[in-house]
Amino acid sequence: MPEKSKRPKKINPPESPMAERLKELQALIPWAFADGEMDLEAIQRLTGAKIAAADNRYRFQWAGAKECFKALRAPAAGALVPRREDSADFDNTKNLYIEGENLEVLKLLQRAYAGRVKMVYIDPPYNTGNDFVYADNFGDPLSQYLRATGQVDEQGNAVNASARRVERKLNGRKHSKWMAMMFPRLFVARTLLREDGVIFVSIDDNEVHHLRMLMNQVFGEENFIGLLPTIMNLKGNQDEVGFAGTHEYTIVFAKDKEKFSLGHFSNVEEDIADWDMDDHGLFKRGANLKSTGVNAPREKRPHLYFPLYVGEEDGRLVVKTSRWTPAAQEIFPLTDGREMSWRWQKAKFDREPHNLIVEKANGNGYAIYKKQRPGLGDLPSKKPKTTLYRAEYSSGNGTQQLRKLFAAERIQDNPKPLMLIRDFVEIGGEKDSIIMDFFSGSGTTAHAVMQLNAEDGGKRRCISVQMPEPTPENSEARKAGFDNIAQIGRERLRRAGEKIREAQNGNMFGKETDIGFRAFAMQQSAFKQWRGTPEMTTESVKETLREFDNLIVDDADDDALLHEILLAVALPLTAEKEKLKLGKNAVWKITDDGAADKKPVYICLDRKLYDDLLVHLLGIGMSAQDSLIVRDDAMTDGIAAAWAGQCNLTAV
Repeated sequence: MPEKSKRPKKINPPESPMAERLKELQALIPWAFADGEMDLEAIQRLTGAKIAAADNRYRFQWAGAKECFKALRAPAAGALVPRREDSADFDNTKNLYIEGENLEVLKLLQRAYAGRVKMVYIDPPYNTGNDFVYADNFGDPLSQYLRATGQVDEQGNAVNASARRVERKLNGRKHSKWMAMMFPRLFVARTLLREDGVIFVSIDDNEVHHLRMLMNQVFGEENFIGLLPTIMNLKGNQDEVGFAGTHEYTIVFAKDKEKFSLGHFSNVEEDIADWDMDDHGLFKRGANLKSTGVNAPREKRPHLYFPLYVGEEDGRLVVKTSRWTPAAQEIFPLTDGREMSWRWQKAKFDREPHNLIVEKANGNGYAIYKKQRPGLGDLPSKKPKTTLYRAEYSSGNGTQQLRKLFAAERIQDNPKPLMLIRDFVEIGGEKDSIIMDFFSGSGTTAHAVMQLNAEDGGKRRCISVQMPEPTPENSEARKAGFDNIAQIGRERLRRAGEKIREAQNGNMFGKETDIGFRAFAMQQSAFKQWRGTPEMTTESVKETLREFDNLIVDDADDDALLHEILLAVALPLTAEKEKLKLGKNAVWKITDDGAADKKPVYICLDRKLYDDLLVHLLGIGMSAQDSLIVRDDAMTDGIAAAWAGQCNLTAV
């Protein structure tokens, strides 16, 4: 066995979110740590800050809160494995679609994507009282959620003391369950945001107050940007008690409000041009006041059949209900000689002459229109308003958009309307930035990113995360062949991408829009996991340790191993990869196009290394500062000793 000093360093597995934050804290205030412990008195002595007693300070607390922090201290489980067969343009696209439990996925992404995401949008479960814990309207009770995340076995028995405590503390506590689910995900999401990053969260009345408190705790109340009523049903939901519900909420927080700025809408100028101005304000031509349809004939509305008179007054055409000048022309609501009706009563014509537009029609006739005045959300503004409303934000639009894509009546309940998320991406992101949605559902956010890129030539990238929640039995989705929600999301992106491509071929958009996605799924790690139990004997421990001489499982797939290594060494899953044949060895040259220095990392996963590999690598420009990652069991002691000073050698 070679001496340890002759062997290269090994890759560290992903750490927990709390461990990463502790490292940052130690780097920031090293004098506050001694013998691995934090010295609060040292902080107090140096800063003069007061340390409040636990029972004498303001705090937001709920059943299970302590267990949330324990979950954050736990390292990530599993790995993200590429699924090329489920992808679209895997080797070229910069978009990611990840199937897996979102907290574990966020942990796995943390090292590579910390501080890289410009905007997060999520539409989490609304906690409508049916013990929902994970996904919106998926009906996942707590026991199923814990089983899906490996905290209980198939019989529902908690697999460890921490899980048993969570189960016991949260049993029967609707709001606590929801907050225990949300807090750790928001915590890790914050670490992924850039310093100028922002998060948008959709929520309804059930949890809006709790969500605001959670986000105050995670992001700091000083970084609150807005609590925005988002009108999804202007007519109102008549089934609600007391008031007809018209809106949900969108909560917006910045990671650092001092560094954050919200973007503006880009298409305002052309929208403003649609409006004219008179003494009563802005207007544009509205509906023709001559009725149409089955109820338009005179016999259906006899009281709305009467003459109007059109004539000139002060150089312009006006309408009145009586002839005030012999030159005024009498007109009736006629269509092809048939007597119809007006939309307004005679009194309204007398009351609102300022809201009428008269235009000459074919021949000697006239057409009378109402002036449409701007209502809620009608008047465009560059700066987003604190009440979000556009007709396109209607919740029914989301359903209709999916219906058109899938040619199915109801492939998923309550998808978000595309234009709402597209507008969030426009004001929250930048043209070349990473957008993330870790409750991605049917894939509206990724669709919106592709759509906006097609419209403005942007290079935004989207990371979508979705648990493979089963679709309900006998649902339209199941009948259409979709067993889970992740399948729906991926298929939506394929179909939406094709629609965009068709529009590009018709010269509607530019030609460079990225409409692909790399599919990944959370599975077992390619590295061996310690499975020790208190019942193990000394001999069984020794035998298990001997198995760990080689950390890579025997049947590990090289593609899966490569991508697991990328995340472990803080490289994104979409890093540029070039496969080189150098002598008898194959080497991957990896370049992070999002890094400032763009230094390459070289990875060789061959099970045997040849002596001339280093010569080849130096010949193509590898420097002593560049990293070379190889399998530990592929190195001889001679290679380990000879190569150590020639490059930054790391073993897996």
